[in-house]
Amino acid sequence: MGLAGDTVSMSCNYAARDYIPFTDPAFSILIAPDGTAMVDVLASTTGPGLVTGSDGISGVFTFTVTNSGDQVLNATLFIDDGAGECNPSCNELGSSENPLLPQEDDTPGTFDFSFIVTEPATPIFIDPIIAIGYDYIVSSGPNIASVILPNIGDGEYDIFGWDGADFTTFLGDAFAGIAFDFGSLGVDQFRVLGIETAAMLDPLDNIAPS
Repeated sequence: MGLAGDTVSMSCNYAARDYIPFTDPAFSILIAPDGTAMVDVLASTTGPGLVTGSDGISGVFTFTVTNSGDQVLNATLFIDDGAGECNPSCNELGSSENPLLPQEDDTPGTFDFSFIVTEPATPIFIDPIIAIGYDYIVSSGPNIASVILPNIGDGEYDIFGWDGADFTTFLGDAFAGIAFDFGSLGVDQFRVLGIETAAMLDPLDNIAPS
């Protein structure tokens, strides 16, 4: 497995070991999460796919997975001798790679998330809509123990606490990928500022705080 930004490749070479007119194709089958299949012939002695001719070889096929446009989340290509069970996602809901998205509601400017905390030591990642700052408020459940913020812009954030009337209590600076601890009691609300306007978070990118 590669890290974010790495390119991970593997290769294979098809050897026909037969002669025309016998086709003997090598093919790939991609089965989508909904069960639909896409079949693609890679090579054969006569075609379709790359034509090898009698007792020929295809040359090297290379399968490559690379992260394009971000240095945060890792794409992964699983190759095995059996079908996997990642349906619809190999990443657990609420993980950094598959964060929780806001619930649909009619409250403008507010993003509601609902989840059950089963392991207090395990972060839960959520993905609000585009913004340059966020207020996090617990409407029910335990306090927030810490927050981990993504690498957006310069990766530095300002954290403010609630003083009973507004978010004016400066709690400290937070840095991307490092947990900002709210202390033994935690907090039920806080504000994150410091996201540069030029970095404007894209709601289609799963780069999520936890």
